[in-house]
Amino acid sequence: MIRMDMERKLPESFALLTKIQAQLGLRPIPGFLQSNLKAVSSSIPRLMRAIRYAADKSNINVIVLPYTFPAQDDLAHLIESACNYAYSQGKLVVASSGNVHPALNEVYYPANVSCVVAVGATDKNDERWTDSNYGPELDFVAPGVDINLTNLGGGYVVESGTSYSAPYVAAAAALVFATYPGEDNQFVWRTLNSTVHDLGAAGWDEEFGMGLVNAYWPCQLPPGDVNGDHKVDIFDATLIAKHFGSVYPEASYYAVADINIDRVIDIFDIVQVALYFGQVYNP
Repeated sequence: MIRMDMERKLPESFALLTKIQAQLGLRPIPGFLQSNLKAVSSSIPRLMRAIRYAADKSNINVIVLPYTFPAQDDLAHLIESACNYAYSQGKLVVASSGNVHPALNEVYYPANVSCVVAVGATDKNDERWTDSNYGPELDFVAPGVDINLTNLGGGYVVESGTSYSAPYVAAAAALVFATYPGEDNQFVWRTLNSTVHDLGAAGWDEEFGMGLVNAYWPCQLPPGDVNGDHKVDIFDATLIAKHFGSVYPEASYYAVADINIDRVIDIFDIVQVALYFGQVYNP
């Protein structure tokens, strides 16, 4: 999930990557970061090998591709083949839908590959970013406007793009994998689908896919466990009742009680507690 500008100094980049790896346990993909991404055709074989490398690792569940390639490139089929292979190995491949001004009704490659999760960008008002590509292959949206990023030379920078949305969905998928370690990529896919915050037209639509991905709801064990004690009981219902009717960003708004992240604590949150009331999870 590290987006690097290959025009910058490589030694500096690898030093930063090494620090991140040490702190978070991230695994680099050998041979890919060294490629010159300005030459699309030369980087595609490296990316293909990187995807297959990750697909063969038992401790990697999610692969994120926060960039796009021309589908008409003679070597583009290598990426699709690698993505299909990764999916067959139980991995979930997530990619950005692409962005251009103004946005096109076209999900860019490789996000438009059938086994790849395509992600568009939304702004702080949960509206589709005007430059975020959309279309029939779009699966989810995630924040992608005015994202604060650490700067290679120190400090922070603010950027926008679907490249920053895809890692949100990849991270949510990784949380589901970690929460349910025995489940496969199809389970994770269904879980993300069933716990989104619906935006735009009801259900799936071309601008928002299934909706805004929710990293909190699918990882509650059991669902409806607002206070995190691994059981759904009167204390969870009490927390929702206490903050019932509050709307983000009111002072009384209590984020963890907003189970479906629609920015209001209402009857839908109570229904989730009622559905799973009495369930206990033993970690």
